[in-house]
Amino acid sequence: MSLSKDQFDKLARLSRLSVAADDHARILPAIDAMVTWADTLQQAPTQGLEPMANPHDMVLRLRQDTPEPLPARDELMQNAPQAAEGFFLVPRVVE
Repeated sequence: MSLSKDQFDKLARLSRLSVAADDHARILPAIDAMVTWADTLQQAPTQGLEPMANPHDMVLRLRQDTPEPLPARDELMQNAPQAAEGFFLVPRVVE
């Protein structure tokens, strides 16, 4: 598959890219090579293959979701760099 100038312009417009007219000749071959490469993926033999979310054969080990008691607040607050009235103090992120 080879991209025409019109297809390139449409792709740039849909991608919201601003490409100067004198940059077309430099960019078009690179984009065309990427599209051609992606088109070769269509020829990969995928009949009979199950879709997968991850290429690795891993099994997640699940544990029972049982509630556990929390440590005392004073013990937890020892980890706070700054605290006030039993709460963690953090830098303000919204102005």
